[in-house]
Amino acid sequence: LDILSIIKENIIMGKWWFSDHAIHNCDLRNIEIEELVMSILQGKLLEDYQEDFRGHSCLILTYIKGNPVHTVCGLHENGTVFITAYYPDTTKWIDEKTRREKS
Repeated sequence: LDILSIIKENIIMGKWWFSDHAIHNCDLRNIEIEELVMSILQGKLLEDYQEDFRGHSCLILTYIKGNPVHTVCGLHENGTVFITAYYPDTTKWIDEKTRREKS
């Protein structure tokens, strides 16, 4: 199974939680946690970080109320951890799916 399928399966099974960092970022950006969790089920994989120092994680694109949201989730032995969530920054992203080249 690919990482996004595993994450979606963990969400359906209730095996997920938010890091303090993710909770802080959701609060800061007025992203409702329940909406974010449910949006992942329709999410698209943007980047797969198999070698991440935190463990296998990935960047997922979802939409909440029509707005693109980027969420980083990681795999853990107990399920899926939400690492962070944010609205794509136009200085770093051409659009919600395309990262700008680093200069």
